[in-house]
Amino acid sequence: MEFEAFMTEAWTEHAERAEIVAERLSTSTSMIREIDQIPGFAQLTAHVFGEHLGQWQRGLELLEALTRLPCFASKTEAERTIVRLRAALGVASGALGPELYTLDISERVRALSVAAAALTGRAETERAASLFSRVLELATCIADDDPATRALAVMSNNLAAELEQKAERSPAERELMLLAAHTARRRWELAGTWLNIERAEYRLARSCLAAGELAAAFEHAQACLEICRAHDAEPRELFWGFECLAHVAHARLDAPACAAALAAATAILPELPDAIRGECARSLEPLTRVS
Repeated sequence: MEFEAFMTEAWTEHAERAEIVAERLSTSTSMIREIDQIPGFAQLTAHVFGEHLGQWQRGLELLEALTRLPCFASKTEAERTIVRLRAALGVASGALGPELYTLDISERVRALSVAAAALTGRAETERAASLFSRVLELATCIADDDPATRALAVMSNNLAAELEQKAERSPAERELMLLAAHTARRRWELAGTWLNIERAEYRLARSCLAAGELAAAFEHAQACLEICRAHDAEPRELFWGFECLAHVAHARLDAPACAAALAAATAILPELPDAIRGECARSLEPLTRVS
């Protein structure tokens, strides 16, 4: 199997078959023939062994093995990625290694962001929240165009989304979810395009809905749709905006607003790509059963 096909399959399957994908990663480093392939492989390694399995030491060992590949070279993006991810797994494991203190502030923000996301995935919310607070303190020292700003936006969005999916949340998880969603919105304002900002408004609306902050959820769902309209967004973006607004209106017991948003979302369904139409239709089912 070619490297790119291997990576695509691994990313597709990793969430449901994490242990199997981890074993494949451990036995497939010989596929890496070019140094530019190392960062992506390393990121998947840290994600699977960290967030999905909590097998910090196995992840650290595999990252170290990447430095022994024939194509590896020091003072490259590959080395920086490995050092950053080793620092992240070390922090998440609770054993602070020396790597973290070799990083500049930008790289440290990125490493701690990865660690906080991994701990959230392992339901270690208190530690994740503590790390996230450290990340936000450090992030005040980085420039708007620093790569860490975008990395923090991505991680914050994913952190909020992860917590939204929980059937029940502790007060600490609720607060972390909202903090992450608000952080994603602010950081995308600095580092992203209008599309990133629109999706951050969607995320924030969803997080507020999950937290029971219905007025704020309604405001952010409307903001999502306003950005879509202002930029002539693709149908899929409009669909998710209306879908979110419909769910928020339903939670607010605003039947007319819910019906209007549901009708708008339903009307967009035929315009969506086949690959996502089924998923989108299913997201409306709870509303169609009660409308």
